Amino acid sequence: MALDATLNLTPAMKQYVEIKKKYPDCILFYRMGDFYEMFFEDALTAAPILEITLTSRNKSKEGAVPLCGFPYHAAATYITKLVEKGFKVAICEQVEDPKNAKGIVKRDVIRVITPGLVVDEENLKAGENNYLACISSDRDALGLAFLDLSTGEFQIGDFSSRDALLAAVSGLDFKELLISRTFPDPVLTKMLEAQMPAGCFNAIDETCFEPSGANRVLDRELDADVLEKSAIKEHPAAKVAAGVILRYVNSTQMVRASHISEIKEYSPENYLILDETARRNLEIFSTLHDNVRAGSLFPLINETLTPMGSRRLRWWMGYPLVVPEKIRARLAAVAEIKDSHAVRSNLRKTLSRIYDLERLAGRVALRVAMPRDLIALKSSLGVLPQLQSMLTDFTAPSLVKIRKEMTDMSALVDLL
Repeated sequence: MALDATLNLTPAMKQYVEIKKKYPDCILFYRMGDFYEMFFEDALTAAPILEITLTSRNKSKEGAVPLCGFPYHAAATYITKLVEKGFKVAICEQVEDPKNAKGIVKRDVIRVITPGLVVDEENLKAGENNYLACISSDRDALGLAFLDLSTGEFQIGDFSSRDALLAAVSGLDFKELLISRTFPDPVLTKMLEAQMPAGCFNAIDETCFEPSGANRVLDRELDADVLEKSAIKEHPAAKVAAGVILRYVNSTQMVRASHISEIKEYSPENYLILDETARRNLEIFSTLHDNVRAGSLFPLINETLTPMGSRRLRWWMGYPLVVPEKIRARLAAVAEIKDSHAVRSNLRKTLSRIYDLERLAGRVALRVAMPRDLIALKSSLGVLPQLQSMLTDFTAPSLVKIRKEMTDMSALVDLL
């Protein structure tokens, strides 16, 4: 049933229709008291996926409005189901106190959740990244940028050819890919779609890919020191892709991603790039015959105690180093910890008390943190001085660097 096909709508339904027009490609969760409700085509689409009852308003009248809904506190479960199917979900909340409302309560969309923009703990796999990516094109190169909004990890790179780009992204498992509606290489588009069958492919208006616009977006969305420390100006195609991602994040989250503290340069020449066939045959993350995690290499050696450690180990195994100096530096740190049995045991006990600091900081920055997140943040930050003290006697450069980068958070802990 089309939105404009039903006459004599109530004030609340008229408000719903006006808000829905702004988000035509989303399932709109419309807050009504203690429930989120969906109407019209959204209800018809969502009800069977969410396995909830489809009913209607004004059942006895001609032109009844299809309706389904659920209690607001159960939203995380239903968001997960829709996002896993590739849908976008727009969260529409009451933005004024009903007691102060004159007429219909004001409502507005406060956040849009897409496969690449998931930040809630319940909807993420703790030990895996959730990448939103963008690919752009200019006369000289293909630009790539990818962001895990939940952690703030942001990487960019330029590639000279289609094959080089495809090889570089083969193991990255993007959840959502942004690309221009007028992207000049339809063959690459089809190959990318085939490479990410479970991901969401999102065509963006070509005006978002203008280089001048990218400069403005980067200056607005990122701190000046982040841009100064990065090499983004040396990668014009990737700079455009980065700008598109940041514009997309701001337009859907209604806030700056202020937890992005670094833009890393993704340089495949620093890694041994394994294509999908090699990853499958080596059974790094899943078994060859059953395609399940149990029995593959990663869960066998993953003894990490934090989600952050699990994600780092996953990256290291998916992208082995090839630069000898970097390999030796990593091995020196591993050897020193391995040989310090008592300290290693205490480090493991201490690390087991730390929650996912990256994602906690992300939710705080995006203004979606819950009270339990702040409690977990306080608990984790309170452990850091003890952790820093344990690293004092280590001399491996990598471990010294980690210790020196730990800052005093006592004031924040007291505040929390």
